[in-house]
Formats: sequence, structure tokens, C-alpha cells
Amino acid sequence: LVPPACGLGEPRRGRGATALRELPHPPGALSERRRGAAVEIVVRAVIVFFFLWVVTRIVGRATLGELSTFELILFITMGDLIQQGVTQQDYSVTAAVLAVGTFTILTIVLAWVNARFTKARVVTHGRPVVVVLDGMPLVDTMRTERLSPEDLYAAARTQGVERISQVRLAVLEANGKLSFFTGG
Repeated sequence: LVPPACGLGEPRRGRGATALRELPHPPGALSERRRGAAVEIVVRAVIVFFFLWVVTRIVGRATLGELSTFELILFITMGDLIQQGVTQQDYSVTAAVLAVGTFTILTIVLAWVNARFTKARVVTHGRPVVVVLDGMPLVDTMRTERLSPEDLYAAARTQGVERISQVRLAVLEANGKLSFFTGG
């Protein structure tokens, strides 16, 4: 107990009397609460980062290689929804820095893992897939990769290929782009 001579053990009277007596939380609790909120933002950012990675792997590289206007708007909207989920309506600069910083660190770690362990790259990015061999589209492979014949033909035209029969090899790259090799 505080001795009454200090004035802290006695109830205060007059102006500011309630300020010391009625603290809404014990001293130091606010900083712990802020620390807990910061940790929660980091944890949420980690979860969302890996969720987005899974989504992009499921969507498939053919879809990500060429986005339609609607899909682009959908991904932008998804980004806003993700921000709300990560920061829980915390619009502070600290929350933004924590969320973006966490995504940045995870991206750097993922790049380091890909550079250090080549087998990890297959899991994180995928591997190129042959979709045309000796002028014949590999329909089953195209179906698995969700690549329509129309998209294949359109990509061939943009690279100056008139007929698929001219293509010795066409590869759906890990980034969703198509590479065509003609001639012999």
C-alpha cells in the first residue's frame, strides 16, 4: 500500500480526480494489446500469403498467363478483400507496413528457397509442359492444363505461326506463356 503522505493512496478531489482513479486498463496493457494486434496482423498476412499461393496454383498457368478484363477486376477486388481480412479494418500505417513487410519477407524467402533448392521450384512455380508435339496438339495435356484449342491457336498466331502442323514443339511455360518452336 502507498502511505497516505504521498497522496497516492487517498482519493483525489477536484479537477482531474477521475483521471488517476479510473484507468480503463492497467499501465503497460495498451502496449501489450498493440503488440498482440501486430502479431495478429503478421499471422494473418502469413496465412493469406499461402492461401494466395494455393489459389494461383489451382487457377492454373493458362488462366494466369492471359487475364480477361473481368478476371483482372476480380483479382483487384480480391486484393481489397484480402487487405480487410489481414488488417481487420486497421487503416494505420503500422498495419500496412506490417502486412506488406510480411508479404515481402515471405516473397524473398520463397525466392531464396527456389534458388537454393531446384526441386522446390517445381512445387512453387510448376514446370513447363509440352502441349504440341510434331504438329499434333496433345489434347489430354491441354485439358489437364485448362488450355483451350482456341487459346493455343491465338497464341500461335501472335507468334507468326499460321498452322499448328508447322509447330515442332509448343510449350506451356510455368508463367502461363506459350513458346512455339517450328522447323527442323
